[in-house]
Amino acid sequence: MGMKLLRIGAVTIVTLAMLWSGHSVYEKYVSEKPFHEAVINLLPNAVVEHKKEGSKVIVNVESDKIDDLGKQYRDIYKMSKEHLGSEVELNFLDHPDEDLTDLWKVIQFPLYQGLATGKYMDMHNEINFIVSQTEMDYLVTLDEKHLYLQIAKNDKYLYRIISRERGGEAS
Repeated sequence: MGMKLLRIGAVTIVTLAMLWSGHSVYEKYVSEKPFHEAVINLLPNAVVEHKKEGSKVIVNVESDKIDDLGKQYRDIYKMSKEHLGSEVELNFLDHPDEDLTDLWKVIQFPLYQGLATGKYMDMHNEINFIVSQTEMDYLVTLDEKHLYLQIAKNDKYLYRIISRERGGEAS
């Protein structure tokens, strides 16, 4: 009887180890690797990292300066959901300097006011006026879910992706 239980326990452990290994190989070569390759096809110099936190997958993308943050966000978010699961948080890592950070501190007020009131042209005009007094370039775009802000000065850049829901939560 004792030997039989030992064999059953050993078979169970080996079976579970094989299942876990198979699942790990599947995740790496069927989900994760194709996702990373797809992002690299969009952003050739990108560094993509992801980690699981509970049922959510957090994806961090670091790249050279991006021309259209909104388009890249939508494309990579869609790929993330297809390859990594339905609960995805996507972050684009930026490289601001002190001037960009200071400008963000100033323009966030008209930006959030525009989101709260729906007066997007007033927001755009105010941000345009503020940024025009600097030597920086900027782009603000919207879609149904987010506002995308890009500010650049030489090789430094700042990205903000702000939800149009929940009072403008930033990522």
